[in-house]
Amino acid sequence: MECSRCGGFMVQEEFFGLQEEAFPVTTLGWRCVMCGEFVDSVIAANRRTVAEKSNKARRPALSHAT
Repeated sequence: MECSRCGGFMVQEEFFGLQEEAFPVTTLGWRCVMCGEFVDSVIAANRRTVAEKSNKARRPALSHAT
């Protein structure tokens, strides 16, 4: 997989974190070995949503010529 930020090589990693102060959570994602960019399923979904909204805003409105 290629990093969208720098074009570097991405490796799959398991990340550990805490949710609600006491519950350990593990997340699978991709980390770039060059720049450290991290992408998991939530980040990827949010980026798609933002891109779709941005594309809709750029499209000109259809006009109905009469």
